[in-house]
Amino acid sequence: MQLPLEESVEITIKAEDLTSGIDYLTWTYVKETGASNTNVAEKTEVISRDALEFTEDGKTATGHFTLKATETEQYRGSISFTATDMAGNTSNQKSDNERINVVDNISPTRVVSYSPAKQVVDATTLKTKSSYQYDSENTNSILYYDGDVKVTLRVTEANFYAEDVNVYVNGVRTNPAIWNQVGTTDEWMSGIILSGDGDYWVTMDYTDRSTNEMKTYQSEKIVIDTINPVVSVDYANTNVRKNVGDHKYFNDVQKATIQIKEHNFRADDVVAKVTAKNVSGENVKVPDYAAYLSDRSNWQKNGDVYTAHITYNADANYTFDIDYKDLALRKAADYKEDFFTVDKTAPTNLNVSYSEGVAGQTLGNVPYHYYNQMITVTISGEDETAGIEHFVYSYRNASGVSKVNAELLEAAIERAKIMQHGNKFTATFTIPKSVLQSNNQFNGTVEFTAYDFSTNQKDLKDGNRLVVDNIAPTGSVTFNDPVQEVNDISYYSGNIEATIVINEANFYAEDVQISVEKDGGAGTSVSANWTDNSADIHTGTFTLSDDGDYIVTVNYTDRSSNKMETYTSGQLTIDTQHPTIHVSNVKVNSANKDEKYEFTITATDTADNLPVDEVKPLLKEVTRSEIGTYETRDVPLENITTEVNNQTYSIKVENLEEDGVYTLSCTAKDWANNEYNKFTLDDGQEYENVTFSVNRNGSTFLIDNNTEKMLDKYYVYSVENPVVIKEINTDPIEKYVVKLNGTELEAGEDYITENVNNEGEWNERTYTINKKLFEGEGEYSIVVESIDKAETASYSDIKGLDVSWIVDQTAPVVAVSGLENSGRYKTESQTVTAIPTDDGGKLKSFKAVVADKSGTVKKNNELEGKVLVDLSGEELDTYLGENDGKITFNIPEGLEEQVQIICTDYAVHEDGKTTNEYNEVFSRVTVSANSVIIFYANKPLFYGTIIGIVLTAGGIFLIVWKRKKKKAEGTYKK
Repeated sequence: MQLPLEESVEITIKAEDLTSGIDYLTWTYVKETGASNTNVAEKTEVISRDALEFTEDGKTATGHFTLKATETEQYRGSISFTATDMAGNTSNQKSDNERINVVDNISPTRVVSYSPAKQVVDATTLKTKSSYQYDSENTNSILYYDGDVKVTLRVTEANFYAEDVNVYVNGVRTNPAIWNQVGTTDEWMSGIILSGDGDYWVTMDYTDRSTNEMKTYQSEKIVIDTINPVVSVDYANTNVRKNVGDHKYFNDVQKATIQIKEHNFRADDVVAKVTAKNVSGENVKVPDYAAYLSDRSNWQKNGDVYTAHITYNADANYTFDIDYKDLALRKAADYKEDFFTVDKTAPTNLNVSYSEGVAGQTLGNVPYHYYNQMITVTISGEDETAGIEHFVYSYRNASGVSKVNAELLEAAIERAKIMQHGNKFTATFTIPKSVLQSNNQFNGTVEFTAYDFSTNQKDLKDGNRLVVDNIAPTGSVTFNDPVQEVNDISYYSGNIEATIVINEANFYAEDVQISVEKDGGAGTSVSANWTDNSADIHTGTFTLSDDGDYIVTVNYTDRSSNKMETYTSGQLTIDTQHPTIHVSNVKVNSANKDEKYEFTITATDTADNLPVDEVKPLLKEVTRSEIGTYETRDVPLENITTEVNNQTYSIKVENLEEDGVYTLSCTAKDWANNEYNKFTLDDGQEYENVTFSVNRNGSTFLIDNNTEKMLDKYYVYSVENPVVIKEINTDPIEKYVVKLNGTELEAGEDYITENVNNEGEWNERTYTINKKLFEGEGEYSIVVESIDKAETASYSDIKGLDVSWIVDQTAPVVAVSGLENSGRYKTESQTVTAIPTDDGGKLKSFKAVVADKSGTVKKNNELEGKVLVDLSGEELDTYLGENDGKITFNIPEGLEEQVQIICTDYAVHEDGKTTNEYNEVFSRVTVSANSVIIFYANKPLFYGTIIGIVLTAGGIFLIVWKRKKKKAEGTYKK
């Protein structure tokens, strides 16, 4: 019988002695056969009398002792004891062989170990551990295997029972079938096998029968991986510019995507080999792609697929290779190395050079080279990465050159003909390809393009100008038309526009030499403005603008020393200066009263190009006739005197005898048609014309246009504008009076006056008389009286200015006898006498018209009929004068006719057409020698008589009717 496992056991023993009593008890513990040696083998102790408990009679003694387990003392066995009395007698041994006492407080221990792994890493850092103790615990490790894993389980327990041990794999109980004791020790051993790809965790727990718990075992992560990793690389840039074998060329950034399919991935194990070299085989500085791919942070996980991206930004010739072993040290298949070039940069340092020419120079910033034979051209370029694969070159004619020049476009030089020195690539060609002839000359530039293997291209358009030429130029010179040619001299009144035309395939304007001799002096160089009309025809123009006599010479030699025939012109004369004219002893706007007034006109041309017949003075005179009218006439100016032939002429005016207003003008025109229509006076000023007066007899009076028109009418209906009188005098007008009908007007109120009095000029005073003074009917007369500084009195009326007129606003009056409305005249012709009068005015016309009673009226309010009399103007005046102011006319026979009398005066109204008018129509006028017609024309009498006759006849009829009626009735009485 086995007792429960306990940490301690209290044992009670009893013994009885009837005589002397118990003195002590001796107990003995003996280990069970086969029990663990960790248990105490044997132990004996005495319980003395004083530790015993006795019954009341002292015969029975009871003792107690405890077996307690410690780390050094464990118990598994049986108990026996003996009793010794006070007399020293000892009893037989009492044994408890059926009871196995177990006293155990030591927990079981365990050791778990594994077969060696392919690799052990730190679970946190995934760093490989260089060494590993496979029975160690809590190492924070991961064990990687590429096959089955053998797990060895060891448990040390003195009181071991296999069925109490629990083993789990990934949480599933997996107890070994057999546990074996290791020799005679307390250690027991078993094992399990882990098989199949996956992640494993092994746990084990155990509690012995004394409830001592073994520390639970938890394994590290165990990984079995039997699958090889798979590596793939994909390139984003598929725009391959060129393939050379397995080598691919790109002209843009390349991006690679590397994927590794592996459950147990560690970037540290990625072994990439990337090289980057230039065309010379030298290393190019690029990022450490191998280190990049070994950096875990650069990989993205998606399930068991890990992806990294690398970008090849730098221009270089790349190789890429990659190896990979997973954490179980399984190796990916061998990767075929990639060869590719990233070259984003075009070739550089393009250069072109030429064989030596016969001549050369720089024009502006352009170097020119002249050849008479084939040119050897060397072109080169540098490319740091892919290398130059081919050149394409052209020797191209310059724009607009002659068709005799030949060119070659887009010719290729392939790689086989290109020489390489490091990163420099060189090739040569010739211009032209054949012997120089007249149809394959050249004038232009060279350009070429270098292409690298990535198709990057760079072109060079060389600025050197190449010229091959063996043809001499020809030319001609013309000028704009002159004004005229006199004695083989071409005269120009302005610029001479010269035009040079040169025929030359390879023309340089700066080589044309233009020499101009002026006024017999040495020739000076002149530049022309050149225009290319075509490739061979070139036109140059230049202008001669200064006055003078010119000779023009043109020479030209081209850059190939071909000389044009010299051109020399005839004499060309520019004369832009007009002749000058001076008039002495005349002042502008002056008034002159000298007894003798003379002046001189002088015309001069400094270029000696003035013919006498082109000096033309003109003097106009305005005078006033005795009847007050003005006359303008030309004053003859003849007898031109030649002072210097073709240069200076003079005309002298001895005297201007008549008072008047004079206007002088003069023109002079030279052989170059320079015409001058101004002249200077002694004051130094220029004038196109000057006006001055000769006024020996005092003031001259003028009126404005409105006043003149009114005075011409004399009779006016109203005065529409102020009356304006101008007084002109040599001296200023100091004293003046304006009189209306003999009455002096008040300045400022009745009129205003303004005086223009410039020193040494004609004095002019204007009198503006208010039109309100002439609102009433009547005769008006205005006289201006003035006294100048010389105390000379002037009167406008005496000076011939009669400012008088009549305002007439009343229509004429006509007294008529022998004619009245509804008049009946028993005669063959009725004589009518009319006396027209117009007080304050003057009769203009008189007209009498007869029409039937239905006669129509014209637009001018005149009846359309027979005109009986029509008098106007002087005819009217004469008639009235001869007939004592009476007008007689006869009205012919007619029944109930209309007679109209119209009489007008001269007073014109505001409309400028109508005047004051008498207009009277006499209606129902009958003239006849027949009494019946006269009776009929008297309508009241005529119709009254008819009515009387009708009434009388009716009365007689009524009386007869009544009598007949009474007779019939028998009542009639006589």
